[in-house]
Amino acid sequence: MNRSIRLVSLFAIILTAILLVNLTVIQAFSEDKYAHNPRNMRGFMEMQTTPRGQIFAGNTVLAQSTQNPDETYSRSYPINSPAFGNLTGYLSSQFGASELESSQNDILNGTDDSLMKQNWLDALADKPKQGANVEVTIDPALQQAAYDQLVGPGYEGSAVAIQPSTGKILAMASNPGYNPNDLMGDSAEDVWANLQEQEGQPLVNHAGAETLPPGSIFKIITTAAGLNNGFNPSSTLTGSNVITLPDTVTELTNYANQKCNGQDAVTLQTAFALSCNTAFVEMSEQLGADELRKYAKAFGVGENYDLGVSTSAGTLGDLPDGAATAQSAIGQRDVTMTALQAAVMAGTVANKGTRMQPYLINRITDAQMKDVRTTK
Repeated sequence: MNRSIRLVSLFAIILTAILLVNLTVIQAFSEDKYAHNPRNMRGFMEMQTTPRGQIFAGNTVLAQSTQNPDETYSRSYPINSPAFGNLTGYLSSQFGASELESSQNDILNGTDDSLMKQNWLDALADKPKQGANVEVTIDPALQQAAYDQLVGPGYEGSAVAIQPSTGKILAMASNPGYNPNDLMGDSAEDVWANLQEQEGQPLVNHAGAETLPPGSIFKIITTAAGLNNGFNPSSTLTGSNVITLPDTVTELTNYANQKCNGQDAVTLQTAFALSCNTAFVEMSEQLGADELRKYAKAFGVGENYDLGVSTSAGTLGDLPDGAATAQSAIGQRDVTMTALQAAVMAGTVANKGTRMQPYLINRITDAQMKDVRTTK
């Protein structure tokens, strides 16, 4: 009997220890996973009791909270346009939060550590707790224009505009998009279901998160590598309509199987202007994989930016041999980039070779619109 009691007691102690360890892990190390999860309804109910801060761009309010008769607060998006949904995201009692509403939640609901001093002073003055505001770098007119230029002709895709000298993002539009106000009303469940089923994934921030083969725009990177490795605008390259990839019998052609500018040999300047594949394949043989990889990294391919909205890194892919390097040099094979990375690449050229870190959040202000911090 004593042995049985000892075994049961030992088993109970082990179970208690496991429970304590699990509780410690959850409380001490999993706060972000559970307490800050956008689907945590307890957190959402708590958020409704605080006047959540604004998301704004200049003088344009993109997201705000208004008080209800029961002294809770509801979220709305005053500009009422799908052009901004992929940036602000949504905050919903049914579907959680996304994009800036999610990533900047602690700022917007006033619990971020940077607001501790102001919260303490407000508590001493017996003032109600208030959220802080997030100002984004977007030019609202340019953002709407970018979205309209995608929607008008029926294009699925994205557009990004940045200020090359600073990295400030001026527009970051995606189509298909969505209006976050549509997820607030009585028909929110139907809207959500339709968005889930709609082709083109409207809830995805395509401009920052969708990676695609860049194709010939990657020749900007290949050209930059060439210009710093012995080539100049007058360097002679093949203009042939077809070229055999290194160490293979596989042939690669120019567009429409045409000679570059109708000639057997052309300058790098002509090859770049006319985007002639065969010339860049030839140049890649002299550059090699290491140089191509070096310049792709320098232009930001494979780098993931922390903007507060969804982003993806893209990749150059593996370059195991000359054929892979040649195909990658013209933006094919495994090369992928986002529209954001393409804009950063173009901005680097416009900024005379200096790549600036792109940023979307311009500054954080407290409830009285005093600066808490500013992006420099």
